[in-house]
Amino acid sequence: VRTPLESIQEFQVLTSMYDAEFGRASGAVVNAVTKTGTNQFKGVVFGYLSNNAWISEDYFVRTRNLTKPTTEKREWGGVIGGPIIRNKAHFFFSLERQVDNPNRTRVFDSRPDLDFSIAEDRTNWNTLVRFDHQINANHSWAVRWQREWAPQWYTIGTRQTLDSYQDETDLDQTAVATLTSVLGN
Repeated sequence: VRTPLESIQEFQVLTSMYDAEFGRASGAVVNAVTKTGTNQFKGVVFGYLSNNAWISEDYFVRTRNLTKPTTEKREWGGVIGGPIIRNKAHFFFSLERQVDNPNRTRVFDSRPDLDFSIAEDRTNWNTLVRFDHQINANHSWAVRWQREWAPQWYTIGTRQTLDSYQDETDLDQTAVATLTSVLGN
C-alpha cells in the first residue's frame, strides 16, 4: 500500500549494511514514519491539476494524424490531526485522491490501420487513519489502518492492440498495532 505523501512525517532510505531488524533484505529498505495527532488541531489541504489543454500531442499523434486523447492529472486531498484527550489520546486522518489519464500511443509501420492513441483511466483513493494513546509515562499503544483502492480501466500495459484492454483494479489494506513499554532507565 502506498503511503499518502502528506501523511509522512519522515522517511529513511537504507542501501546497505542493514541491521538485524530488517532480516535478509536485499536492495534498498525504505522506512516511512507516519504523522500523529498532537495537542493542537492541525491540517493541510492540497490540490494539483494538469489539464488536457496544457499537454501537447505526442510525436506519433502529430505525425500519424491520430486523434489526441483527453489526458489529464488531478490530485487532491488533505490531512487532519488533533487531540481526543489532551496529553493522552490523539487521532490522525489522511485522504488522498488521484486521477491520472496518461496517453498511450501504439503505431505499427506495417499496419498503419491499427495505429491508435488512447488515455488510460487510472484512479485511486488512499486513506490512512491513526490513533495513539499514552497510558502512562512508561506505556503507550497505537493503531494504524491504511487502505488504497485503485481501479484502473483501459490499461494497455505490454499488450499492443486496441482491442486488448485490461482491467487492473487493486484493493490493498494494512493494519498495524503497536505497544511501547519502557521497562527501566
